[in-house]
Amino acid sequence: MLSRVGAGQDDIVGDPWMFWHPVEPRLFLVCALAAEGCVLCELDATAQCRRASAKSRLSPAAAALSPDGSRLVVFGRAAAVAVYLTDSLRC
Repeated sequence: MLSRVGAGQDDIVGDPWMFWHPVEPRLFLVCALAAEGCVLCELDATAQCRRASAKSRLSPAAAALSPDGSRLVVFGRAAAVAVYLTDSLRC
């Protein structure tokens, strides 16, 4: 199950959602509600988020994990973005 929390990163404006990877605890997706886009992050050894890859601007309304756990689909007002949850942090 993915978690939704209200804490964000310094470079994300608005009230972001953080969707944690269900298997790999170092990976999470930060989505800002103020159309700032989505950022897939990995926690490094110092527990800091380093920006891994940015997605196109999308104001997320909901998110769902694929049945096989390989991707998170973030649904916006007029679009959806699939983020592939792999070791390479590929989006």
